[in-house]
Amino acid sequence: MCSLGLMTFKSLTGNLSKTCTADGWTEMDPMEIAVNCGYNLNGTVDDVRPEQLAPVSVEMAPGELDALKRELRDTRRRQEAAEVEVHRLGNALALRGQEYEALRRNSEQALHAAHSRAWELEEALGEVQRRMAGSENRVRQMQAHLMAVREHLVDELRVQLHEVKGQRDTVIAELSRMQKELGQSRREADKLKEHQSSLMQELSRISQELLCREEQINTLRSRLTETETTRVEMFCKESQTETCLNSEKSTMAEIYEAVVDLEEYISKDEHIDITTSLSDALKLAESKAGDALQKYQCSLEENQNLLRELQEQKTELDTIQEALQARFVPVALVEEKEKEIERLTLTIQEMEKSTTDTKEEGVQTEEHSSELQSHQVSSSTENIISDVTKTETEDAAVLAFSNSICDLSQGFLVEQKEEGSVEVIISESISSCEASQSDSSLQTQVLNLQQQLQDSEKHYRHVLSMYRARLLSAAQGYMDEEARVALLQIAKMREERVC
Repeated sequence: MCSLGLMTFKSLTGNLSKTCTADGWTEMDPMEIAVNCGYNLNGTVDDVRPEQLAPVSVEMAPGELDALKRELRDTRRRQEAAEVEVHRLGNALALRGQEYEALRRNSEQALHAAHSRAWELEEALGEVQRRMAGSENRVRQMQAHLMAVREHLVDELRVQLHEVKGQRDTVIAELSRMQKELGQSRREADKLKEHQSSLMQELSRISQELLCREEQINTLRSRLTETETTRVEMFCKESQTETCLNSEKSTMAEIYEAVVDLEEYISKDEHIDITTSLSDALKLAESKAGDALQKYQCSLEENQNLLRELQEQKTELDTIQEALQARFVPVALVEEKEKEIERLTLTIQEMEKSTTDTKEEGVQTEEHSSELQSHQVSSSTENIISDVTKTETEDAAVLAFSNSICDLSQGFLVEQKEEGSVEVIISESISSCEASQSDSSLQTQVLNLQQQLQDSEKHYRHVLSMYRARLLSAAQGYMDEEARVALLQIAKMREERVC
């Protein structure tokens, strides 16, 4: 009976080699299954109850055996399908286990990388804070130095303004003196013009007299020739008539004595005296005319010389007036520069106030970030970025201040050039004006300040670029709780330093 039961159990189980346990499906031998069910290998039943040891008569209907066989075949098919499913699930479980191991290793590597990045960020932030503190100290020193330089420039400009005012007074006095001399020279020129007009009138009168005398001489010469011709003709006619009437010989003296009428003719001495007097008068008139021409030419030359001198004095006065105008324009420029320096001091004070306000705002934002632990990384990065933007604005303000100082120095150089040109003109025109003092030391100080500002600006920009790059890399990376704690510690350290 036991052997029959074991056979029926084996026929029911068949080749079943897997059983379902709490841990999953496990492979088992049919004999083990039989032992577990209470059968031993010798065909006996262990730990079987007394009522089960009694012989049991099994009676099966003819169709029941076929039904059991069909059920057995169905169970075998289900067993095979279950084995296939178990094999597939085992493969999937192995793949999932490998993926889990890979993910665990990746998470450990990311954790180590985040720890190392957090330490690097902490060191970088500490270095940046030290450099920022050093740059702030240097900026304060530069501001103090610029204030001292501004005061020194204001004092020197005031001294130069006083000197320029004194030189202006002397130049004004010299200009008034030269204007008086110019008026006197103009009056002398007017007098010379009047004298020249009188000389011209006298020359015209003398020339008219000379022409009249020449006409008289010509008339007298014509009359003299006419009288001589008439006398010769009369003498010839009388001689012919006497020869015809008397037919006697006579001398020329007798003929002349008989013919000459003393009432109608003048004597030879008088004629010589008249001709000599006329020639003397003619020579005197010619000499007077030559003297008048020489005087006229001399007066023309003197007038031309005076006109040239007047033109030169006028050009000198024009240049002096232009120089004075160019010399006294920088006085207003100096006042404008003083106003600009005061405006720059106000901007510096506003910058200092803005820096203190930004520090207070940074402290408040950091306290708020320490209270809100959920937004630690975002708030710290936003505060750092705002600090970077504020430092950039401060850098722009420092650049504007340096540019204004450059403009001041350039304006000062232009003023010095204008003053130098004015002094050259005045030294050429007026020997009593003194040369202005050189400002080479002030120029060197301004150039040194500009160089220092450029160097500090380059260093500050380099530090800001490094700081910004580190912060952006930290903001884009994945940080764990330890990195956030490290950032909080860095923020607290920065707050303590600011305080």
